[in-house]
Amino acid sequence: MEIFAGGVKSFTGLIPVSMSNASGLQVLDFAQNGLTVTIPRNLGWLNSLVRLNFDQNNLGNGDVVDDLSFPSSLAN
Repeated sequence: MEIFAGGVKSFTGLIPVSMSNASGLQVLDFAQNGLTVTIPRNLGWLNSLVRLNFDQNNLGNGDVVDDLSFPSSLAN
């Protein structure tokens, strides 16, 4: 299983768009960080993804229309 365990690491700022290049990624965990930005829509390109965890962050700022609409990009 391909896992990125970035939870509880004090990450802030942008989520790298290049994460979508990890085509075999099955688990992406950014829980309990200081992320305050939107989640890149291209994470929907991760066809093997079975778990996505962004709990306990401050995602979306309300300034951008649809800043939390990324889940629709995960539908296949």
